[in-house]
Amino acid sequence: MSYILLLSLLLTACISAPPETPPFALLKAEEQMSTGTWAFAENDYVTASTHFQHALADYSALDYVKGMVPAHLNLAETALALHSLKAAQKHLDVVADLIQRERLSDLLPRLNLLQATLAIRQQNYDKALALLETLLLEIEGQQHCPSNLHLSAMSNRTLLAFMYTPQQAATQLRRFEFALLLCLNARPRPQHGTLAAFRGRLERFKAQLALQQHDVQSAHQALNKALLHYRRALYRPGLAATLTEWAKLLMQQQNWSEADNRLERAITIRLHMQDAKGTTQNLALWIQVKKILKQKQAVKELEKWQALLQEKSDDVWLHLREAKKTKIHTP
Repeated sequence: MSYILLLSLLLTACISAPPETPPFALLKAEEQMSTGTWAFAENDYVTASTHFQHALADYSALDYVKGMVPAHLNLAETALALHSLKAAQKHLDVVADLIQRERLSDLLPRLNLLQATLAIRQQNYDKALALLETLLLEIEGQQHCPSNLHLSAMSNRTLLAFMYTPQQAATQLRRFEFALLLCLNARPRPQHGTLAAFRGRLERFKAQLALQQHDVQSAHQALNKALLHYRRALYRPGLAATLTEWAKLLMQQQNWSEADNRLERAITIRLHMQDAKGTTQNLALWIQVKKILKQKQAVKELEKWQALLQEKSDDVWLHLREAKKTKIHTP
Protein backbone atom coordinates (compact mmCIF):
# COMPACT_ATOMS: atom_id res chain seq x y z
CA MET A 1 0.00 0.00 0.00
CA SER A 2 2.98 3.84 -1.11
CA TYR A 3 2.47 3.44 -0.71
CA ILE A 4 2.35 4.76 -0.40
CA LEU A 5 2.73 3.90 0.22
CA LEU A 6 0.92 1.87 0.01
CA LEU A 7 -0.63 2.55 -0.65
CA SER A 8 0.41 0.79 2.06
CA LEU A 9 -1.80 0.97 2.68
CA LEU A 10 -4.89 -1.43 2.46
CA LEU A 11 -8.24 0.31 2.18
CA THR A 12 -11.78 -1.10 2.18
CA ALA A 13 -13.07 -1.92 -1.29
CA CYS A 14 -14.92 0.77 -3.20
CA ILE A 15 -18.67 0.33 -3.09
CA SER A 16 -21.60 0.94 -5.37
CA ALA A 17 -24.60 2.90 -4.16
CA PRO A 18 -27.48 2.83 -3.57
CA PRO A 19 -27.85 -0.89 -2.69
CA GLU A 20 -31.59 -1.02 -3.45
CA THR A 21 -32.93 -1.31 -6.99
CA PRO A 22 -32.87 2.27 -8.30
CA PRO A 23 -35.54 3.92 -10.43
CA PHE A 24 -34.72 4.54 -14.08
CA ALA A 25 -33.35 8.05 -13.43
CA LEU A 26 -30.58 6.57 -11.26
CA LEU A 27 -29.60 3.66 -13.50
CA LYS A 28 -26.97 5.67 -15.37
CA ALA A 29 -25.27 6.76 -12.15
CA GLU A 30 -25.39 3.24 -10.74
CA GLU A 31 -23.83 1.86 -13.90
CA GLN A 32 -20.99 4.38 -13.62
CA MET A 33 -20.42 3.42 -9.98
CA SER A 34 -20.35 -0.29 -10.84
CA THR A 35 -17.90 0.23 -13.69
CA GLY A 36 -15.69 2.41 -11.48
CA THR A 37 -15.76 -0.19 -8.72
CA TRP A 38 -14.66 -2.89 -11.16
CA ALA A 39 -11.82 -0.66 -12.44
CA PHE A 40 -10.73 0.07 -8.85
CA ALA A 41 -10.61 -3.65 -8.08
CA GLU A 42 -8.35 -4.04 -11.13
CA ASN A 43 -6.09 -1.28 -9.72
CA ASP A 44 -6.94 0.90 -12.75
CA TYR A 45 -7.37 4.00 -10.63
CA VAL A 46 -7.42 6.55 -13.45
CA THR A 47 -10.35 4.81 -15.13
CA ALA A 48 -12.08 4.31 -11.78
CA SER A 49 -11.81 8.00 -10.99
CA THR A 50 -13.34 8.94 -14.33
CA HIS A 51 -16.39 6.73 -13.76
CA PHE A 52 -16.84 7.88 -10.16
CA GLN A 53 -16.75 11.50 -11.34
CA HIS A 54 -19.50 10.75 -13.88
CA ALA A 55 -21.56 9.01 -11.19
CA LEU A 56 -21.15 11.96 -8.84
CA ALA A 57 -22.30 14.36 -11.54
CA ASP A 58 -25.39 12.24 -12.20
CA TYR A 59 -26.24 11.92 -8.51
CA SER A 60 -25.66 15.64 -7.93
CA ALA A 61 -28.00 16.51 -10.80
CA LEU A 62 -30.71 14.65 -8.88
CA ASP A 63 -29.58 15.98 -5.47
CA TYR A 64 -29.44 12.31 -4.45
CA VAL A 65 -27.33 12.42 -1.30
CA LYS A 66 -27.40 8.65 -0.73
CA GLY A 67 -25.50 8.30 -3.99
CA MET A 68 -23.36 11.43 -3.69
CA VAL A 69 -21.73 10.35 -0.41
CA PRO A 70 -20.50 6.93 -1.63
CA ALA A 71 -19.31 8.57 -4.87
CA HIS A 72 -17.28 11.11 -2.89
CA LEU A 73 -15.89 8.34 -0.68
CA ASN A 74 -14.88 6.29 -3.71
CA LEU A 75 -13.24 9.34 -5.28
CA ALA A 76 -11.34 10.02 -2.06
CA GLU A 77 -10.10 6.43 -1.89
CA THR A 78 -9.08 6.54 -5.54
CA ALA A 79 -7.27 9.84 -5.00
CA LEU A 80 -5.32 8.23 -2.15
CA ALA A 81 -4.36 5.38 -4.45
CA LEU A 82 -3.13 7.97 -6.96
CA HIS A 83 -1.21 9.89 -4.25
CA SER A 84 -3.41 12.96 -4.82
CA LEU A 85 -3.79 14.11 -1.23
CA LYS A 86 -5.44 17.47 -1.97
CA ALA A 87 -8.18 15.79 -4.00
CA ALA A 88 -8.72 13.20 -1.26
CA GLN A 89 -9.00 15.94 1.34
CA LYS A 90 -11.55 17.82 -0.75
CA HIS A 91 -13.84 14.81 -1.13
CA LEU A 92 -13.55 13.79 2.52
CA ASP A 93 -14.42 17.31 3.68
CA VAL A 94 -17.58 17.20 1.56
CA VAL A 95 -18.49 13.77 2.95
CA ALA A 96 -18.00 14.90 6.55
CA ASP A 97 -20.40 17.80 5.97
CA LEU A 98 -22.99 15.62 4.21
CA ILE A 99 -22.87 12.87 6.85
CA GLN A 100 -23.44 15.39 9.62
CA ARG A 101 -26.18 17.28 7.77
CA GLU A 102 -28.03 14.18 6.52
CA ARG A 103 -27.30 12.03 9.61
CA LEU A 104 -25.77 9.20 7.59
CA SER A 105 -24.00 7.65 10.56
CA ASP A 106 -23.65 4.23 8.89
CA LEU A 107 -20.97 5.69 6.57
CA LEU A 108 -19.01 7.34 9.37
CA PRO A 109 -16.62 4.37 9.98
CA ARG A 110 -15.47 4.37 6.35
CA LEU A 111 -15.02 8.15 6.48
CA ASN A 112 -12.91 7.80 9.65
CA LEU A 113 -10.76 5.09 8.04
CA LEU A 114 -10.05 7.19 4.95
CA GLN A 115 -9.41 10.29 7.06
CA ALA A 116 -6.91 8.29 9.12
CA THR A 117 -5.19 7.02 5.98
CA LEU A 118 -4.94 10.57 4.66
CA ALA A 119 -3.62 11.84 8.00
CA ILE A 120 -0.85 9.21 7.92
CA ARG A 121 0.13 10.33 4.41
CA GLN A 122 0.15 13.94 5.65
CA GLN A 123 2.30 12.90 8.64
CA ASN A 124 -0.43 14.13 10.99
CA TYR A 125 0.09 11.16 13.26
CA ASP A 126 -1.85 12.40 16.29
CA LYS A 127 -4.98 12.88 14.19
CA ALA A 128 -4.52 9.48 12.56
CA LEU A 129 -4.08 7.81 15.95
CA ALA A 130 -7.25 9.40 17.34
CA LEU A 131 -9.33 8.34 14.33
CA LEU A 132 -8.01 4.77 14.38
CA GLU A 133 -8.52 4.38 18.11
CA THR A 134 -12.14 5.49 17.64
CA LEU A 135 -12.62 2.76 15.04
CA LEU A 136 -10.85 0.08 17.05
CA LEU A 137 -12.88 0.86 20.18
CA GLU A 138 -15.86 -0.55 18.27
CA ILE A 139 -14.32 -4.05 18.39
CA GLU A 140 -12.36 -3.85 21.63
CA GLY A 141 -12.67 -7.04 23.66
CA GLN A 142 -14.35 -8.97 20.85
CA GLN A 143 -13.08 -12.48 20.18
CA HIS A 144 -14.48 -12.95 16.69
CA CYS A 145 -13.38 -12.05 13.18
CA PRO A 146 -13.44 -8.28 12.57
CA SER A 147 -14.92 -6.78 9.41
CA ASN A 148 -12.61 -5.94 6.53
CA LEU A 149 -12.95 -2.28 7.46
CA HIS A 150 -11.72 -2.98 10.98
CA LEU A 151 -8.92 -5.20 9.64
CA SER A 152 -7.88 -2.21 7.52
CA ALA A 153 -7.94 -0.03 10.61
CA MET A 154 -5.73 -2.55 12.46
CA SER A 155 -3.33 -2.60 9.51
CA ASN A 156 -3.13 1.19 9.54
CA ARG A 157 -2.68 1.18 13.32
CA THR A 158 0.26 -1.22 12.94
CA LEU A 159 1.75 0.97 10.21
CA LEU A 160 1.35 4.02 12.45
CA ALA A 161 3.16 2.24 15.26
CA PHE A 162 6.17 1.54 13.05
CA MET A 163 6.21 5.17 11.89
CA TYR A 164 5.30 7.05 15.07
CA THR A 165 5.54 4.83 18.17
CA PRO A 166 8.06 2.08 17.29
CA GLN A 167 8.05 0.76 20.86
CA GLN A 168 4.44 -0.34 20.21
CA ALA A 169 5.09 -1.92 16.80
CA ALA A 170 5.49 -5.51 18.01
CA THR A 171 2.33 -5.28 20.13
CA GLN A 172 0.22 -3.88 17.31
CA LEU A 173 1.60 -6.48 14.91
CA ARG A 174 0.57 -9.28 17.27
CA ARG A 175 -2.95 -7.83 17.56
CA PHE A 176 -3.26 -7.65 13.80
CA GLU A 177 -1.98 -11.21 13.44
CA PHE A 178 -4.41 -12.51 16.08
CA ALA A 179 -7.35 -10.86 14.30
CA LEU A 180 -6.34 -12.48 11.02
CA LEU A 181 -6.10 -15.88 12.70
CA LEU A 182 -9.63 -15.42 14.05
CA CYS A 183 -10.83 -14.70 10.52
CA LEU A 184 -8.99 -17.65 9.01
CA ASN A 185 -10.67 -19.92 11.55
CA ALA A 186 -14.10 -18.29 11.23
CA ARG A 187 -14.47 -17.82 7.49
CA PRO A 188 -14.97 -20.77 5.09
CA ARG A 189 -11.83 -21.73 3.18
CA PRO A 190 -13.17 -20.39 -0.17
CA GLN A 191 -13.28 -16.94 1.47
CA HIS A 192 -9.65 -17.06 2.58
CA GLY A 193 -8.62 -15.44 -0.68
CA THR A 194 -10.22 -12.20 0.48
CA LEU A 195 -7.83 -12.24 3.45
CA ALA A 196 -4.72 -12.80 1.33
CA ALA A 197 -3.93 -9.10 0.89
CA PHE A 198 -4.14 -8.56 4.66
CA ARG A 199 -1.85 -11.56 5.20
CA GLY A 200 0.59 -10.06 2.71
CA ARG A 201 0.61 -6.81 4.66
CA LEU A 202 1.18 -8.71 7.89
CA GLU A 203 4.26 -10.43 6.42
CA ARG A 204 5.65 -7.06 5.30
CA PHE A 205 5.26 -5.81 8.86
CA LYS A 206 7.06 -8.93 10.08
CA ALA A 207 9.91 -8.21 7.67
CA GLN A 208 10.14 -4.67 8.98
CA LEU A 209 10.23 -5.88 12.58
CA ALA A 210 12.86 -8.50 11.72
CA LEU A 211 15.09 -5.83 10.20
CA GLN A 212 14.73 -3.72 13.34
CA GLN A 213 15.99 -6.76 15.22
CA HIS A 214 18.84 -7.29 12.69
CA ASP A 215 17.37 -10.62 11.57
CA VAL A 216 17.95 -10.34 7.83
CA GLN A 217 17.16 -13.97 7.03
CA SER A 218 13.72 -13.72 8.63
CA ALA A 219 13.09 -10.51 6.72
CA HIS A 220 13.79 -12.26 3.42
CA GLN A 221 11.48 -15.12 4.37
CA ALA A 222 8.68 -12.75 5.36
CA LEU A 223 8.95 -10.77 2.12
CA ASN A 224 8.77 -13.99 0.12
CA LYS A 225 5.62 -15.00 2.02
CA ALA A 226 4.14 -11.54 1.45
CA LEU A 227 4.69 -11.90 -2.27
CA LEU A 228 2.92 -15.28 -2.29
CA HIS A 229 -0.10 -13.86 -0.45
CA TYR A 230 -0.36 -10.84 -2.74
CA ARG A 231 -0.16 -13.10 -5.79
CA ARG A 232 -3.07 -15.09 -4.43
CA ALA A 233 -4.99 -11.86 -3.89
CA LEU A 234 -3.93 -10.50 -7.32
CA TYR A 235 -3.24 -7.24 -5.47
CA ARG A 236 -0.88 -5.15 -7.58
CA PRO A 237 -0.09 -2.37 -5.06
CA GLY A 238 1.01 -4.99 -2.53
CA LEU A 239 3.09 -6.83 -5.09
CA ALA A 240 4.86 -3.65 -6.18
CA ALA A 241 5.46 -2.52 -2.60
CA THR A 242 6.86 -5.91 -1.57
CA LEU A 243 9.20 -6.10 -4.55
CA THR A 244 10.43 -2.57 -3.85
CA GLU A 245 11.07 -3.29 -0.17
CA TRP A 246 12.85 -6.49 -1.11
CA ALA A 247 15.00 -4.64 -3.66
CA LYS A 248 16.04 -2.10 -1.01
CA LEU A 249 17.07 -4.90 1.34
CA LEU A 250 19.07 -6.59 -1.43
CA MET A 251 20.74 -3.27 -2.24
CA GLN A 252 21.80 -2.94 1.40
CA GLN A 253 23.38 -6.38 1.07
CA GLN A 254 24.99 -5.32 -2.23
CA ASN A 255 23.21 -8.13 -4.06
CA TRP A 256 22.82 -6.00 -7.15
CA SER A 257 21.66 -8.62 -9.65
CA GLU A 258 18.76 -9.74 -7.43
CA ALA A 259 17.87 -6.12 -6.64
CA ASP A 260 17.83 -5.48 -10.39
CA ASN A 261 15.36 -8.34 -10.81
CA ARG A 262 12.98 -7.11 -8.09
CA LEU A 263 12.98 -3.52 -9.39
CA GLU A 264 12.22 -4.53 -12.96
CA ARG A 265 9.24 -6.57 -11.76
CA ALA A 266 8.02 -3.75 -9.50
CA ILE A 267 8.19 -1.19 -12.30
CA THR A 268 6.29 -3.50 -14.66
CA ILE A 269 3.42 -3.54 -12.15
CA ARG A 270 3.57 0.19 -11.47
CA LEU A 271 3.44 0.99 -15.19
CA HIS A 272 0.25 -1.06 -15.44
CA MET A 273 -1.28 0.93 -12.56
CA GLN A 274 -0.06 4.26 -13.99
CA ASP A 275 1.55 4.91 -10.60
CA ALA A 276 3.60 8.03 -11.29
CA LYS A 277 5.03 8.45 -7.80
CA GLY A 278 5.95 4.79 -7.36
CA THR A 279 7.41 4.50 -10.85
CA THR A 280 9.54 7.61 -10.32
CA GLN A 281 10.89 6.27 -7.03
CA ASN A 282 11.60 2.81 -8.48
CA LEU A 283 13.30 4.27 -11.54
CA ALA A 284 15.71 6.22 -9.32
CA LEU A 285 16.64 3.02 -7.50
CA TRP A 286 16.90 1.03 -10.72
CA ILE A 287 19.22 3.57 -12.31
CA GLN A 288 21.40 3.41 -9.19
CA VAL A 289 21.60 -0.39 -9.52
CA LYS A 290 22.31 -0.26 -13.26
CA LYS A 291 25.17 2.19 -12.66
CA ILE A 292 26.76 -0.15 -10.12
CA LEU A 293 26.33 -3.03 -12.57
CA LYS A 294 28.07 -0.81 -15.18
CA GLN A 295 25.19 -1.15 -17.62
CA LYS A 296 25.64 2.23 -19.28
CA GLN A 297 23.16 1.72 -22.11
CA ALA A 298 20.46 0.63 -19.67
CA VAL A 299 21.07 3.76 -17.61
CA LYS A 300 20.58 5.94 -20.70
CA GLU A 301 17.32 4.21 -21.57
CA LEU A 302 15.97 4.49 -18.02
CA GLU A 303 16.89 8.18 -17.90
CA LYS A 304 14.75 8.62 -21.02
CA TRP A 305 11.90 7.01 -19.07
CA GLN A 306 12.42 9.59 -16.33
CA ALA A 307 12.17 12.37 -18.89
CA LEU A 308 8.92 10.91 -20.25
CA LEU A 309 7.43 10.81 -16.76
CA GLN A 310 8.26 14.47 -16.20
CA GLU A 311 6.32 15.43 -19.34
CA LYS A 312 3.07 14.32 -17.67
CA SER A 313 1.34 13.95 -21.05
CA ASP A 314 -1.80 11.86 -21.52
CA ASP A 315 -0.01 9.18 -23.52
CA VAL A 316 3.09 8.90 -21.31
CA TRP A 317 1.99 5.52 -19.91
CA LEU A 318 1.48 4.10 -23.39
CA HIS A 319 5.00 5.20 -24.35
CA LEU A 320 6.48 3.74 -21.16
CA ARG A 321 4.70 0.40 -21.53
CA GLU A 322 5.85 0.15 -25.13
CA ALA A 323 9.41 0.97 -24.03
CA LYS A 324 9.19 -1.69 -21.32
CA LYS A 325 8.35 -4.33 -23.93
CA THR A 326 11.81 -3.78 -25.39
CA LYS A 327 14.47 -5.61 -23.41
CA ILE A 328 16.63 -3.18 -21.45
CA HIS A 329 20.17 -3.37 -22.83
CA THR A 330 22.64 -4.60 -20.22
CA PRO A 331 26.12 -3.80 -21.62
